[in-house]
Amino acid sequence: ALLNVQGIDVHAEDKNKQTPLHWATDERIVNALIAQGAKVNAEDKNKQTPLHWAVKDCNTAVIWALINNNAEVNAKDKNKQTPLHLAVKGGNTAVIWALIDNKAKVNAKDKNKQIPLHWAASGKVARYLIIQGAEVNAIDNDENTPLHLAAEKGYITVIKALLDKEANIHAKNKAGRTPLYYSANVDIKNALIAAGAKDVPVAEVHSKDKEDIPLQDTTME
Repeated sequence: ALLNVQGIDVHAEDKNKQTPLHWATDERIVNALIAQGAKVNAEDKNKQTPLHWAVKDCNTAVIWALINNNAEVNAKDKNKQTPLHLAVKGGNTAVIWALIDNKAKVNAKDKNKQIPLHWAASGKVARYLIIQGAEVNAIDNDENTPLHLAAEKGYITVIKALLDKEANIHAKNKAGRTPLYYSANVDIKNALIAAGAKDVPVAEVHSKDKEDIPLQDTTME
């Protein structure tokens, strides 16, 4: 049953341009607000929709209520991040499944040209994204592949998932470095070497580098 929201200005915006629908945490309230004319794809000051917010909160009931009311699953915020980018960052598989089941684009690129797979922190999520068509060797603005970022962050299960799907272990980013250079620990290093990566001496690596800078953690922006 719909809750009574009569008397509420469903289009009211707070200082961040968020509407009551952005703040809704119960699917009944979502349905009631939309029934009263609330805009399901209203954008706040960061161009995030109520669906972006529900995904960040991992609120599956609200997510489904929004989707069932024609929320745009591929809406992009000011950083060009879709709800799927945020879902993968949060790691909630139920949320990820729901979005992809409703045609979320697995290769959508954010402002850094990173796809959701660049953000994967678990092998389970990485494998699912790949099965759904994610580009294993997609490159971002710095020409980092998901393998580069997983190596730097120490995500061994993601490394294994990517290697199982023939990720390019020899891919070089703009700095001229392969994923092996960024190995966060010995397990990552050993996994990459076992897959055929060449362990180049540090001195030689530095002599060939185009620039001596660490990977920027663009996923946290």
